[in-house]
Amino acid sequence: MAKRLTVQANREALYEFLRSSCTNGTLVPGSMLPAVRELSEQHGVTNHAVFQVIQRLTDEGFLYTVPRVGAFVGHPPQETIKPYLSVIPQYDTKIPDHYIVQAQQGFEDRIAQLGGHSITLSPEEAQFHLQQNDLLPLSGVFESLETIFYSSTLFEKTEVPSAVFGAREDIKTEADCVCFDDEAGAMLATRHLWQNGHRNIAFIAMHSEADVSLFTWSARREKGWQKTLEQMDKSVEGLAFHPSKTRSPHYEDQMQAGRDAAVLLMEHLDISAVVVVNHLAAEGMFDVFLESKWPVEKWPVVVCFDAAPGTGNSVVSYLRLPWEEIGREVAQVLWERHTGRLTGPPVQRLVPMRLIPRLSCRSDWAISSSVVQNHFFRSVAEPVRTNLR
Repeated sequence: MAKRLTVQANREALYEFLRSSCTNGTLVPGSMLPAVRELSEQHGVTNHAVFQVIQRLTDEGFLYTVPRVGAFVGHPPQETIKPYLSVIPQYDTKIPDHYIVQAQQGFEDRIAQLGGHSITLSPEEAQFHLQQNDLLPLSGVFESLETIFYSSTLFEKTEVPSAVFGAREDIKTEADCVCFDDEAGAMLATRHLWQNGHRNIAFIAMHSEADVSLFTWSARREKGWQKTLEQMDKSVEGLAFHPSKTRSPHYEDQMQAGRDAAVLLMEHLDISAVVVVNHLAAEGMFDVFLESKWPVEKWPVVVCFDAAPGTGNSVVSYLRLPWEEIGREVAQVLWERHTGRLTGPPVQRLVPMRLIPRLSCRSDWAISSSVVQNHFFRSVAEPVRTNLR
């Protein structure tokens, strides 16, 4: 134990030494670090520990590395930087918290932290410059968040490392993939409801039982819900509500999935809680509750996915999809490819979701607060809706 503590202390001492040397001018920006073996001998750590410290300082932006050369202080000379490209579709700039904006900001923030440059083009602009063969040399490409609906990517046949948003089972591409951990998110929501005393926990899906092609993410979320209940030795029979037919990704169709499920929910008073596949389905469900004048004391406890800002679900517990982390993780993957830290076949990285408990996690939530009453029973303007998952 004493030896392990000594090793850890020496590694932290090396980190603090190099970090302060980078910030106080002892090591001049652009200068090369001493050899790994030299640092190892001077600070009483292994070569592996030195590599770990260099990686940590690189991630924090104090160092940068040149493959097969070594580690250097500060950012690389500007003229040697090959930019990272993000191919982003046009979006409504009047919505500052649009998910595309969040992902792009996360991507640019991480690239900047790593000492790189980034540029952004629309898919049409990128395709034009590819055809003209006049793009700058690139370190990597983050393709459109809409790529999930395409059969291929713009840069698939180029040698530039590329990464896309989406799961490998959703899209056929040779690019690296980054997506949300849908299954783990559903497990988090279901476990939260179970720990709060609920046993009959339903799931409102977006995919039909016969076809999951457009909504594989819905199937993954259902799998996480089912897995959690089965771990608790709870049967899921009769607790999953699916649309009777395959629906389109349009928000009205997604809301209808929730409306259909609500009609069935009102016949199952034994169900005390529900995990809803996304905020659009949740809106449809609540619309039916209100239109039917279903007594609020019978409303189930609710956790839904991706309650986007502007939808009006200010009292509903939800799993937040941190889109900025998608952008950051894409940047990280591309940087690892560019620097040689990541080699081999395409990889898939999963970004965790965050559970945000609100009033709807409480058993008496619908009748316990005037905030809830005012929220659901006042006339409000049509909420801003987005075609999110």
